Amino acid sequence: TLVIDCRSFVEYNISHVLSSVNICCSKLVKRRLQQDKVLITEFIQPACKIKITVQEKQMVVIYDQCTTDVEALTSDSFLYILLGKLNTSFQSVSLLTDIPHC
Repeated sequence: TLVIDCRSFVEYNISHVLSSVNICCSKLVKRRLQQDKVLITEFIQPACKIKITVQEKQMVVIYDQCTTDVEALTSDSFLYILLGKLNTSFQSVSLLTDIPHC
């Protein structure tokens, strides 16, 4: 299972799941993902210590701290775009929800 942590770099460094990958988004990266100018595996790979390939039957879990409902995401949010790209490339993509401190 690949765990993607979408929190800020600072929050990730304070505490994170072992072997998780921290991915924060700049406006440029978000635009490149939207326009299909970068593959999702190319986007994830630099932050990951293991080789990521879409041929694997890999499960992905995303954590971003405060999102509890995927339906509430706007179509221009980074998380919405990331979920869409991951869903087209991996067998199973889930959002970790029910975070009590948000």
